[in-house]
Amino acid sequence: LLLDQPRLQELAVKLADWEERQTLALTLENELAILQKKRDQRKKQLEQTANEAKECQASLEQERAAMADFARKALEQEKVNEIYSKCKTLQEECNGLLALENSTLILKEQTTQQFLRYEKAQSDYEEAQRLFFAGQAGMLAAKLKAGECCPVCGSEHHPKLATLSGKIPTESELKKITQNNKQAREVYDEMKGRYERAKADCHARGQILLRLQKELGEKLSDSLSELNVIALIEYIEKKLPEYQSNCERLEEEIRKIPRQKKSE
Repeated sequence: LLLDQPRLQELAVKLADWEERQTLALTLENELAILQKKRDQRKKQLEQTANEAKECQASLEQERAAMADFARKALEQEKVNEIYSKCKTLQEECNGLLALENSTLILKEQTTQQFLRYEKAQSDYEEAQRLFFAGQAGMLAAKLKAGECCPVCGSEHHPKLATLSGKIPTESELKKITQNNKQAREVYDEMKGRYERAKADCHARGQILLRLQKELGEKLSDSLSELNVIALIEYIEKKLPEYQSNCERLEEEIRKIPRQKKSE
């Protein structure tokens, strides 16, 4: 045993060293496990961050696409609304001009009829005036005697005396006929003025219609300059439902864009 004592001490030292190394190895192994766990957590975080970045990028692209779509549709809607508004305005102007032209034609006929009535009243007045003065001359002539001076010309000679013929209007009758003639002329002048103003209004509204027609034609591919009022009304009545449908469609599509963005 005495001889093995140094050997035993050496083995004890080695055993203590082994145990110390074993403890150190366990410590290092634990630290390595912790480091690996932290590494895995960071890797997972990085992967999650990368996924979130991808989702944000995708969401941003969708937002950009939605904004571009919104801008495009809003611009298209503005153009369609403008065309629709011009069509409605042009339709109103066409209907207004057509109604004005019809009323002007009626007024023209009424003015022509009134002019004929005025001509008849004027003719009646001239004939009544002629008969009245002829009757006055006949009554004076009936009272003249040979050698007496004429109260009109003062002559004592009366080679051809006026005679009474036909119905002689009285002064009151002549006054009434004169008044009728004056009223017929006033009515004719008033109706003629209305007719001339109506013609001027037709011309003015026609110019407005041409301007609107040109403006709408510039917005469309169709040529409208050669269309008359009736053809233009038919064209607009055909086109209005189409543009109204486009307006409603674009409004619905634009209304849906914010909903899509919110849900995403």
